[in-house]
Amino acid sequence: MRVYSPIVKKVRAKQVFTDFLCAAPVRKLPKGELLIYQEEAMRQVYVVKSGAIRCYDISLDGNQQLIWLVTEGELFPVSSPMDPDEKASFFYSAFIDSEVYVVGRHRFMSFLKANPDTLMTLYNDSVRRLADLQYRVNAAVKPKSREKILHTLAFIADRFKTPRQGERRVEVTLPLTHQDIADLVGLTRETTTATLQLLREEGFVEYDKQHFFIRRDKIQHVLW
Repeated sequence: MRVYSPIVKKVRAKQVFTDFLCAAPVRKLPKGELLIYQEEAMRQVYVVKSGAIRCYDISLDGNQQLIWLVTEGELFPVSSPMDPDEKASFFYSAFIDSEVYVVGRHRFMSFLKANPDTLMTLYNDSVRRLADLQYRVNAAVKPKSREKILHTLAFIADRFKTPRQGERRVEVTLPLTHQDIADLVGLTRETTTATLQLLREEGFVEYDKQHFFIRRDKIQHVLW
C-alpha cells in the first residue's frame, strides 16, 4: 500500500476538488450583481472560480457594511453544506466581474463523504479564514483610527497581495476603496481617508486610482 506525504495528499485533494468543480455549472456575475439574499435558504454551495464576492450587511439607515471578501477557490457560505436548514446570514454580490461554480448541497456533501482528504483540506481552509476574521476583529477593536487602519492594512497585505520579487511592498489585487477599508474597521470614510493620507505621507502605503501598495515590512516594524 502506497503512503503519501501530507503535502502530496493535499495537492491530490485539491486536484480532486478542482476536477469535481469543473463538472459543475458556472454562473457569471457582473460587478454589483446580487447572488444571495440575507435569510435566503441555502440549497446550493458556491465556489469562486474568478473575481471576488462581497459579503455584506445592511445597516438600519440603509448603508451597506462590508463583512468579508471571498476570493478565487474559496467556498461560501461556509456553513451551508453542513446544515440542511441553513439560511444566509448576509448578502453576497459580485465585488468585481466574477464567476462562481454552483453545486447542489446534497451533491456537494456526497462528494465530501467520498473524499475525506478534500474534506480535510477544506476544513483547514476554513480554519485559516477564521484566523483571518480574528485578526480583523483585533484591528477593529483598537482604540485609535491610526492603529485600526495600520492593523487592517497589514491584514489586507497578507490576504489580498500580489507578491513581487525583490520588493518590500506588496500590491493589493482587489480595487478596495476608502469606503471598503472604513467598513472593515468601523470608521467613517472621512476619518479613513484622512488617516490614509497621513499614512501615505509617512510611507506606509502608496495608492492612486489604479494601484494600491502597502509597505508590510514597515507596518510590521511599528506594530510588532
